[in-house]
Amino acid sequence: MKFLILDENPGFRKFIKKLITANNDECIQTENSPHLKSALKKYQPDWIVIDINLKKENAFQVAREIRRENPAIKIALLSDFDDVRLRKKAKEAGATAFISKENLTDFYKIL
Repeated sequence: MKFLILDENPGFRKFIKKLITANNDECIQTENSPHLKSALKKYQPDWIVIDINLKKENAFQVAREIRRENPAIKIALLSDFDDVRLRKKAKEAGATAFISKENLTDFYKIL
């Protein structure tokens, strides 16, 4: 599978990429949605992993735009908090999965 990570934190992007590539999947990463849009066209990922704690953008809106333009791509939203309201917002935004950062070791089980 091919993954694309959208997260503003370079350390966390590196950590997620390490989890993904340890399973022999491909992965690229970006820190903002303008780069994401060009990466989507070039890379054509199966999954996009987005941290909902973006400072410069609304992750739920980014997910909605991706879903509208690329309905076949699966979207996983990541959060520091496993909150029912956030899960509901993620589902409404078109996310395929909601992953609490506390459960990152179960990344592939969740996906």
